[in-house]
Amino acid sequence: MDADRKITQYYLQHTDGWLVSQLEACTRCGICAEACPFYLGTGNAVHTPIRKVEPLRRAVQDNFTAFGWLRSLFDKQSVSATEMSDWVSEAYFTCTVCNRCSLACPMGIDLGALIQLTREGLAAAGMVPRSLADAVRRQKVTGSPLGVTRTLFENRLEWLREEEGVDIPLDVPGADSLVAFTSIELIKFPDNLAAMAKVMNAAGESWTLSSTGRESVNFATFSGDTDEQVEFVRRVTDAALELGVKRIILTECGHAYDTVRRIASRLYGLPLPFAVENVLETIVRFLREGRLHLRSDAFAGQRITFHDACKLQRLGGLIEQPREILRTVAPSTFVEMTPNREAQWCCGGGGGVLASPEADEIRMKAFLPKVEQLERISPDAVVTACSTCRLQFLDGSKYYDMDIDVRGITEVVAAALETDTPKGA
Repeated sequence: MDADRKITQYYLQHTDGWLVSQLEACTRCGICAEACPFYLGTGNAVHTPIRKVEPLRRAVQDNFTAFGWLRSLFDKQSVSATEMSDWVSEAYFTCTVCNRCSLACPMGIDLGALIQLTREGLAAAGMVPRSLADAVRRQKVTGSPLGVTRTLFENRLEWLREEEGVDIPLDVPGADSLVAFTSIELIKFPDNLAAMAKVMNAAGESWTLSSTGRESVNFATFSGDTDEQVEFVRRVTDAALELGVKRIILTECGHAYDTVRRIASRLYGLPLPFAVENVLETIVRFLREGRLHLRSDAFAGQRITFHDACKLQRLGGLIEQPREILRTVAPSTFVEMTPNREAQWCCGGGGGVLASPEADEIRMKAFLPKVEQLERISPDAVVTACSTCRLQFLDGSKYYDMDIDVRGITEVVAAALETDTPKGA
């Protein structure tokens, strides 16, 4: 079966009243374009959000409308290779599925969901870009999209224990919390692991890592491979069930938080015996319970701002938690970017875009709205709770020659810990 027929077949299998109404509601007003960093960064109308769902729109139109039926009587041509390539490029390289366009849409169209469904159809037809497809295969075989095997994981933990002098428990049955990191943190930001250990130990938390459920990021979410998404989430939830924990704590990854919450809630067909929590929720819980004490002068004289990650803040609703943390450690020097919270600009690196070398040039252009935001307030440091965002900020600040420190929020909290923090609740 030709790729375009496989794509169409997938979309038709997933067509219902909601999907048809969403596509029919679009008036082509173009407001969504002004909410997209890829359009603003390039000024190219090709990158408007609604155009990214073109294969989905065409499949539904051709098979569920009178106009499409009449057109099909006279036009039997398959989709050209060039057109197929354009669909792949737009769906994977010029969109992070940040859903800011949906926030702006006056018709209430959930463009993020439509773009994700578009990716799923392309994945079903074997049209996933090689860079993402290879990462999914690595995650399936080794347990990590970056190829971090169990042996490499355990060796890195041992190195951190010795280097940082912290206790990092592994595979402890009966612990209250299972912490699941991403291989991005393990490879790019190992200080995140040490910082998390310091925070958990300072709070007196009973916690553990898992050698089998060690990877929280899910590259199948980026590719659109729904079966693999479920398999990768199941590795984490199975580890939690085996260890008997009360909660899974996901560290600094927006897509991991979204994917695990969304899939774990329906994976077993019954209420899960554990909660799913992000590190932001964990830290704030510790602060409110009096289990953590942070120095208010930890970053005295440094202007600190916060970048709202799309999947954590706009979609996940974790908006006030990071601000509560930063106002504690930098009460007089925390400054906001504008816009912020739900309306914050996407950094342009999520959704698998940063993992696709083909998208390097355009993702730097998509970072321009962030450059403008930062230039308006001139902070010394930008803090984020997503490691992909952190990588994008590091690349973007280097590309645009910006002198700014980029930090993860767990690292910020660990640096501000009172040395005499009492153990336990």
